[in-house]
Amino acid sequence: REIICEEPIEIASFKLGINKVSPDGKYCKTVFNRLSFNGITSVVECKPVTGRTHQIRVHLQYLGYPIANDPIYCSNFWGQEMGKGGIDADATAAVINKFQSFSYPTIKVSDIKQTNSSESGLFSTIDIKSKVEAEQNVTEDNLRKWPLWKSSTGEEFTCRECAVLRKDPLPEQLTLWLHAWRYEWEKEVYQTECPDWANEEFKGDGMLEKRFWKYGGKWDGLAP
Repeated sequence: REIICEEPIEIASFKLGINKVSPDGKYCKTVFNRLSFNGITSVVECKPVTGRTHQIRVHLQYLGYPIANDPIYCSNFWGQEMGKGGIDADATAAVINKFQSFSYPTIKVSDIKQTNSSESGLFSTIDIKSKVEAEQNVTEDNLRKWPLWKSSTGEEFTCRECAVLRKDPLPEQLTLWLHAWRYEWEKEVYQTECPDWANEEFKGDGMLEKRFWKYGGKWDGLAP
């Protein structure tokens, strides 16, 4: 049967790109129809009437049926019911803190250390200027004060976050089971083929329980 969700959506974190249903958000409307169910997951047709960021993902989460492999909105960071029905401001702050810890881990002294350009001798003033790609408000005077961060490999960066070494993502982390299938405008229609995971015979969702849901929405227990 058709389900219509008209819950408003607002940005919960600009830095992390996370959104949520909120009475203070902007009006949104999505129409949902379930097309099939294979015993593990359902294929759902989603028609966004409005176009807010993450609208389909957030509305599905609110309804209690997040995208099965969504590392953000199908995560236990949102609580036992993963955000179903929405969460309040305090719970939102806790969610953001959890995602923040995984996305931007605390930098340990043993991992990187701050050094000054005058001490390292590895970068001249011109080198540092090229490193920051002529960022606005960079002058010859404050370039000498620009901090450098050294990674565990000895490479230096002008950005602390860039000095944090992260593992390459798993192939499964690079795919989200959300596909732009059909566009309609005026009298024109454009439609693509359905991806493999949208076929009723698809068996790839069998790995979700042991490799994704078991770890609360983190593939093999790794950070989202």
